[in-house]
Amino acid sequence: MFGGCPGGVERRLRTGAPSGADFNYVWIDPTNDKYMILAVDQGTEISMDAGRTWTTWFNQPTGQMYNVTTDHGFPFFMYSAQQDSGTIATPIFGRGGQITYRDWYTTNGFESAKIVPDAADPNYLYATGWYGSILRVNKTTGQTQHIFERTPKYHESGSPPMGFSPFGQVTAGMDVVQKIHSGYGESPDQGQITNQGKAYLDKNFPKLDSIKSATISTPA
Repeated sequence: MFGGCPGGVERRLRTGAPSGADFNYVWIDPTNDKYMILAVDQGTEISMDAGRTWTTWFNQPTGQMYNVTTDHGFPFFMYSAQQDSGTIATPIFGRGGQITYRDWYTTNGFESAKIVPDAADPNYLYATGWYGSILRVNKTTGQTQHIFERTPKYHESGSPPMGFSPFGQVTAGMDVVQKIHSGYGESPDQGQITNQGKAYLDKNFPKLDSIKSATISTPA
């Protein structure tokens, strides 16, 4: 945030950081312009001396969380990304009778990351990184690997949706599966499906096949 003297002859940097301190709003006391309040992504800062010094946001529990997921451990962990403040993995309860920052750790990932535990190996997490990349995190060693980098071939520019779908083995009727219409490819928009549901699919993709019923059989 910059401040200027009367007439705009001089500008001075009042506060700022390359670490994601995005300033959204500023309020200046109309009765005393030395008093200012800043609303930033991580919380609130206050200045009593015309912006020369500012209070910290680290005393405020104001994290903005996105896309909360859980694993199947005990106690189970919750995973989420914060606006400009890193990612968090935290257990549902802490060993000391309360959850504190000592129970947390970071998983890596972008501020709007989707963090998904590996369905087959609980030691691994997957998170979306910068510009559509995908990261794999080893919870034991802390190692993070880039396993996917978006190229011009892919049109997703933000954080693509991630998840593990239920899977099974088709034991009969594979001929029916092979007749399912696949001409639409990746055309259906996931956001529109979420907002409009089946009505969106029926209107825009009339040839799309639907599963009306399914049963799970146990091995003989």
